[in-house]
Amino acid sequence: MPYTIVQHSAYGYNYNPQFRRGLETRHVDTKADQAKVSKAGGVLMDYLEAEELARIESYPASNNGLIPSALGTFARAKVDGLRIYVPEVKINS
Repeated sequence: MPYTIVQHSAYGYNYNPQFRRGLETRHVDTKADQAKVSKAGGVLMDYLEAEELARIESYPASNNGLIPSALGTFARAKVDGLRIYVPEVKINS
């Protein structure tokens, strides 16, 4: 069961600006969604890896506060209505 990382739902659904650079994981159910994630430059990995990467990416060394500040970008493509996260550094998934 692959998972990916997406823009935090507090921003993606509710537009809370504090979570604009926040991340969370999402299960990627279908082969079509898996292909969409790969094409967008996102990552596919197991749940624990995705959770850990989302945590690390949300709070890089340059962040010394509680507001997330992921350094990567967000693709236009979405999973579960949330933009797919594209890490700044290529990660083999």
